[in-house]
Amino acid sequence: HGTHKFRTYIRGSKCIDYLFVSQEILPAIRACGYLPFDQFYKGDHRPLFIDLNTRMLFGSRMTEIPPRKQRGFNSKQTHQVVEYTHHLT
Repeated sequence: HGTHKFRTYIRGSKCIDYLFVSQEILPAIRACGYLPFDQFYKGDHRPLFIDLNTRMLFGSRMTEIPPRKQRGFNSKQTHQVVEYTHHLT
């Protein structure tokens, strides 16, 4: 668990939030850590991050994203579908 000497819960006194990964992922970890409270959002826990070498994990081939006009969209709010498709053109 490490030797964290800081709290990760705003009303607590200890590090209670951890990130667990499998042994196979360890070589792909480039950085990880905790950020100050309220750094990116208002919450009662410190943000926790992990930077991964995605090429090492998933290979070098990037997934192609289709053009906007070819992406599907569906909603129960039919008026929003019309507004959305209008903004695409």
